Amino acid sequence: MILDRLPSGKCQSCLLDVRSQIFCANGLSVCANGSIVQRAHRQGHSKIRLFLLATVCLAGATLCDLDVAKAQSGPLLYVPNAGDNNVSVIDTSTNASVPPPIVTGVQPVVVGVRGDQSLAYVTNMSSNTVSVINTATNLVVATVNVGSSPAGLAVNPTGTQVYIGNTSDGTISVINTATNSVVTTIVVGIIGSAAIAFTPDGTRAYVANMASNNVSVINAATNTVIGSPIPVGNNPFGLSVSPDGTRVYVVNNASDTVSGAMRESW
Repeated sequence: MILDRLPSGKCQSCLLDVRSQIFCANGLSVCANGSIVQRAHRQGHSKIRLFLLATVCLAGATLCDLDVAKAQSGPLLYVPNAGDNNVSVIDTSTNASVPPPIVTGVQPVVVGVRGDQSLAYVTNMSSNTVSVINTATNLVVATVNVGSSPAGLAVNPTGTQVYIGNTSDGTISVINTATNSVVTTIVVGIIGSAAIAFTPDGTRAYVANMASNNVSVINAATNTVIGSPIPVGNNPFGLSVSPDGTRVYVVNNASDTVSGAMRESW
């Protein structure tokens, strides 16, 4: 059940999800108190005013904390460079780049970090792969073959699985982070499945389907689709779950709205 559709500005910006630390293209983030980040518009573009703590917001970026990877010289930010086929690493304690860039597959677009932050995962949209980076050494330790045109990425709260949204074939590849291999493929059946978000308890995952203007719900325990997709606005391109897991917010890129839904109805 859709609760409301909120107006939003053109060119929604990119945000970092503070709970799962996953970049969500053209998405939105939900603050600790359940409120949505505010957008201040200027000359037709969205400017983001954040109310988040202990996180960095940068397009296509993921933050790794200092105390969980001892080899790091400071909190590191991983930024995919789609045109250069690599990932830049920035030390946020000095705001300096950590050379050299990490070579990935073709057109890296999204980065996510495992729960213990020892591994970073990068979707390579044009090579149909996911690069796995050891955050202590900043080396690619595995390359995982997934579906067609992978873009969306989400790590479950326990860090045991990574969901990859394959935008061109309507599937979700499920990666086991212990083996860095695909253990199953979920058929969503809808082309354009990009943004993915887990509930805080990890029992459900939500997938924004751009081409069909709806959201699919997945039982994360069984890796199966629940019921029929939920209609939202046009071209849903980002989503986020509230910290208490009761609501899901969806950015509808083409209709300039945000849809909100109660989890109980999904």
